[in-house]
Amino acid sequence: MTTFPEAFKSWTIRRGLPTDGPELLRVHSSAILAAQGRGYSQEQLESWVDGLLAERYGEAMTAGKEDFLVAVSGDGTVIGFCSHHDDRVIGLYVDPDWSGRGIGSALLRAAESCIAEQGHRECGLEAALPAVTFYESLGYRRLGERDVTTRGGLFVRVFDMTRHLR
Repeated sequence: MTTFPEAFKSWTIRRGLPTDGPELLRVHSSAILAAQGRGYSQEQLESWVDGLLAERYGEAMTAGKEDFLVAVSGDGTVIGFCSHHDDRVIGLYVDPDWSGRGIGSALLRAAESCIAEQGHRECGLEAALPAVTFYESLGYRRLGERDVTTRGGLFVRVFDMTRHLR
């Protein structure tokens, strides 16, 4: 049986704050780079991370482009986030040190609740290769696949997915 330090045992979800930018960037970058060997090359992952800037998270929040839900550990460290707008999840990332603890599922369900409260009956998203089975396990179905250009200029394969909200 694996035992975890006390900090790993408790976490909560709160609304994102514009000042969370540096921590959101850390989680976002580390989660992407941890996907090495799961469908994308190291070069593709680095291209995906290229151009991420801490201030853009706060700008998205204050401009009303995205709502952020943030998971924080017992000591207040950001360990994951899910951003959404209208009927779409824009991004869902969990610190690799915290993966497998239900944080991603909880963030996604919280975002879906917000989306449903706005009157939407479906939730859509764009899934990276390593995340497709995760989303399928939570009831999402594939609509199609396509290549998108990363911020660094390389192509990566993604899947458009959707789930009916109750």
